[in-house]
Amino acid sequence: MSEDSSRQSIIAALRRVNAQPGEDATPAVVSPVARCSPAEGIARFIAGAEAANASVSVAADQEEALRLVAAILSTVEGRQVIVSDDAWREPWGVARLSAGIDERTIQRTSSLQDASASAIAASVSVGITAADCGVADTGTVVVCSGPAGGRIESLVPPVHIALLQASRLVAGLPEVFALLESEGRFERSSAVTFITGPSRTADIELVLTVGVHGPKQLFVILVNDVPEASS
Repeated sequence: MSEDSSRQSIIAALRRVNAQPGEDATPAVVSPVARCSPAEGIARFIAGAEAANASVSVAADQEEALRLVAAILSTVEGRQVIVSDDAWREPWGVARLSAGIDERTIQRTSSLQDASASAIAASVSVGITAADCGVADTGTVVVCSGPAGGRIESLVPPVHIALLQASRLVAGLPEVFALLESEGRFERSSAVTFITGPSRTADIELVLTVGVHGPKQLFVILVNDVPEASS
């Protein structure tokens, strides 16, 4: 079975699982904050993310988001920062921080001479990505990897900063799949990563270890671009 046919089979199965009895299994396009108001979605996302030991900061706009990125970078160890292309360019514009903060080097991952996971693990302290959406029910950040990056920046460095718009919050997993499919993200992405707090794993004795399979720290900067949630 080809990769494309396997992907289509998985998507079709998800449609069948999410469909209610008597309903068409083709998912309808959902509004970004289905099943909850914008303000409730933001509150639920923050509660879920912080319960998973992520740190969430709310910004009024992208300019404030950049100031929050700079503030976070001033508190973490290490000098090398890599940025996915979709976070580097506008509207996020992390490129504007590339002159350096406290002698840090901030650059696009795609501009590195050696962008292998081993090289990045050895030298990079922070990865910055734009998130495609967030799950209010669990405080989860969803990052679709593709030509603009997202995978290596969110998984390899010990610190991950995710930039997320509140208008991209959805209530739960069914809404995530419906939203991403309506936008064709599954066809354009090499991987879709669901990130709930820092990486955690436990051995057979249930000893919890943080940061084995991913970042030890997750910072989410949530831009409140939903007018109803600001009042």
